[in-house]
Amino acid sequence: MFKVILLILAILLVYWFFWGQRKKNPADSSADKSAPASPEKMVICAHCQLHVPESECVMADGRHYCSDEHARLGQS
Repeated sequence: MFKVILLILAILLVYWFFWGQRKKNPADSSADKSAPASPEKMVICAHCQLHVPESECVMADGRHYCSDEHARLGQS
């Protein structure tokens, strides 16, 4: 009789372990399904015509440039 109770407890323990793992995964995947961040505005370098994210561009004379060097060289 002791072996049967021990077997039932072992089965319940395994079931409890896998049930707990399965419940954690949907919560993690639902966080991944959140709305993506809005895309960043892209601007064109006035010197080489390269598209650059607005947050990474260099502004000079009211124009967007991809680097300090191109801002120094000016519009081509």
